Amino acid sequence: MPVPALKSLASKSGKPLAQVEELWAKAKAQAAKQGHSEDYGYIMGTLKKMLGLGETYSPDDAILTTEALGAQVAEKLLTESMPAGVRQSLFQKYVNMELQFRRKLSGREVNWNFFLRSLREAVMILLNWVSGEEVKESSGDMLGVV
Repeated sequence: MPVPALKSLASKSGKPLAQVEELWAKAKAQAAKQGHSEDYGYIMGTLKKMLGLGETYSPDDAILTTEALGAQVAEKLLTESMPAGVRQSLFQKYVNMELQFRRKLSGREVNWNFFLRSLREAVMILLNWVSGEEVKESSGDMLGVV
């Protein structure tokens, strides 16, 4: 149990340390049920949400996300901590897409197939995570995707 971190969270949330320690135990148990028993970031994210210290979204964010992605996907994105592996995969796809835009800004040609493949893979990573499936990388071309 990370006592300094729990003390900090108790202070930020205004809850007694004993209550935060109880919630830590519940967050660990919940993480273990999800297969994240050793994922400190996942456990801390769960605890922060239990304490009301997690990321907050406006009602407009929830409406837009629901309209764009559907209710099931939106609920998971807005309420659950994303596993580190999913975050890393999404970040890599984002970097790939950003590099293509930087090429455009510097006057070079954009590799749209590469950009669209990264975008498609990012969407697939999110959909696989929401549906509980294993996150897989795509190696196919982008013909017929757009």
